[in-house]
Amino acid sequence: MKAEGQEDPIKVRPSPRREGYYEIISGEHRAAAAPLIEWTELDAIVEFADERQAKRGHLVTNEARRTLSDWERAK
Repeated sequence: MKAEGQEDPIKVRPSPRREGYYEIISGEHRAAAAPLIEWTELDAIVEFADERQAKRGHLVTNEARRTLSDWERAK
């Protein structure tokens, strides 16, 4: 991520629990990596998803990660 930049924006939704905050739907690994490489901002897409849709987004992301080859994960 540091060498090539952010390839894909993370996906967030407005938090139903805290006004003015967002919850990550997909891109948690990228969000966690950002401070490690001293990034203070990430590109994001705001989706107006309910709880069910947000969970589906998590599942799709996790399934995609599981199907990556070792070489793709290492990239």
